[in-house]
Amino acid sequence: MSRIGVIVLSALVCSLFLVGLASPVEAFDNQVKPKTMTVDYLIAEWHSLHLEQNRFVQYQRCISVNVHLTESEPIPLGYFAGDERTKGEACVVFENSTMGRLPKELLPSFPNATTLVLEYLQMRTIERGAFDSGEKVEELNLGHNDITHLEPGVFSGLRVLRVLSLEYNQISRLAPGLFALNAKLERVYINSNQLTSIEDNTFSNISKVVHLSNNHIERLDFGQFSRVTILDASFNRLTEFVANGVNQMLQELSLRSNKLTNVAWLAMFRTLREIDLAYNEIREVLPEYFPAEMPLKNLLLNNNRLITFDINPAHLRHLRWLELSNNLLTSVDLSSSLLDDLDLIYLRNNSMQTLLVSPSNRLSVASLYSNDWDCATLPTQLAAIDPASISGDEPPCKAGYVMESKLCCKKA
Repeated sequence: MSRIGVIVLSALVCSLFLVGLASPVEAFDNQVKPKTMTVDYLIAEWHSLHLEQNRFVQYQRCISVNVHLTESEPIPLGYFAGDERTKGEACVVFENSTMGRLPKELLPSFPNATTLVLEYLQMRTIERGAFDSGEKVEELNLGHNDITHLEPGVFSGLRVLRVLSLEYNQISRLAPGLFALNAKLERVYINSNQLTSIEDNTFSNISKVVHLSNNHIERLDFGQFSRVTILDASFNRLTEFVANGVNQMLQELSLRSNKLTNVAWLAMFRTLREIDLAYNEIREVLPEYFPAEMPLKNLLLNNNRLITFDINPAHLRHLRWLELSNNLLTSVDLSSSLLDDLDLIYLRNNSMQTLLVSPSNRLSVASLYSNDWDCATLPTQLAAIDPASISGDEPPCKAGYVMESKLCCKKA
């Protein structure tokens, strides 16, 4: 064989070898990025646990859908062509998928969907009209994506929407009237975003729950939440909480880990059952902060700068849990029998010298360690408290203190 023939044969063999290598790669690419949306299997029970919000979401009989789209690539013809399952199922979960944008072509493939789970998709944008075919959608989960902006009216097609989850995105602003056409919206979770303020009337439609925790909000107006029963604005940068308007339905309020110094506005909210004001900069609590016959059961004020805690027992006769740990308190008076239903009291890590409780108290937990008790008066103060209820392991007593009745006290 001539030298030229050898060269040609070698080139032919080499090209066949390279083609053989390329084929599996192409097949792999086709497998990772299918030409059409695929419906994998039926999930008998799909659930998600949200510890931050203390809620457990559970859905029955959901189809799992696999989709791979970048933010800018064209949608292949027939990509969202559905089948009998997509047309009939009410619960749709997108799993093991990526979707840089939510296209308007997707929702028509699920005409009977009442629940859409679109979380963890690396989604950045939502196309205009993406929800125009969502007239049956009641629950929409867009959490754990990279959404930065919501167009005004983006949810206007979701007329029966009840629950909207937008947590763990990058949203910095909510347009005024964003939910104006969502008359049935009950719950909005938009915690862990980049919000710095809330525009007027954004949440005026919401009838039950708003979660705004872990944002960068510096000021809130109660008038913007006139119908909600649960409001969580913890872990923000709040220095001001304005009460321009009264909410007669608010039952649970969490403002934990902000920068609040004054809570006199509490007097305007007569229906509160639970208040979490821990980790702020509050210095005093006065009787006028709590209106008469307030149904308050849980009051959390730990890790503030409290030097005064003075309440009217007649206004807080329903109180069950009082958390005052890690403050600067020296005395607390709970001696009224109107407070006998108090079950849990936490006063650790203060400068406590005097605690007065009713002889008929029913405390099951009294956490009192790391204070400045006087050994001469401590036995008298503890006489009305069941020794079994005194909880917590007192650390080793510091110099000049001795252990008595499970607590360190100053020896005269």
